[in-house]
Amino acid sequence: MPGMNGWQLVTRLRDHGQTAPVIMLSANIGDGTAADTHTGHNDTLAKPFDIRQLQDKLAVHLALEWIYSDTVQPASKARPKRTMTNPGAAHVEELIRLGEIGYVRGIEAKLADLAP
Repeated sequence: MPGMNGWQLVTRLRDHGQTAPVIMLSANIGDGTAADTHTGHNDTLAKPFDIRQLQDKLAVHLALEWIYSDTVQPASKARPKRTMTNPGAAHVEELIRLGEIGYVRGIEAKLADLAP
């Protein structure tokens, strides 16, 4: 984030009366740079993290109960079917790695490169 880091952002949000739960997602959580002095967040996750970990923390802090469907909804007839091609294991692994570190722009760039 240009101009401030996540620790400064949560402090600013709390100073402005924001009481919503904040889950800090950071690669720097365990290095002691600011985690010991800033307590404005409700929970933390160190990058890279598994999406299930984030879902579990969201469920706890937002009092959610995830509902999973065992059946797949039929596709709408109005939408044309698109054929999908597997980009290959190396590209999929790269996308997963980018997702694990939370690099959204990298994912977008990779997907643009893979687009037909």
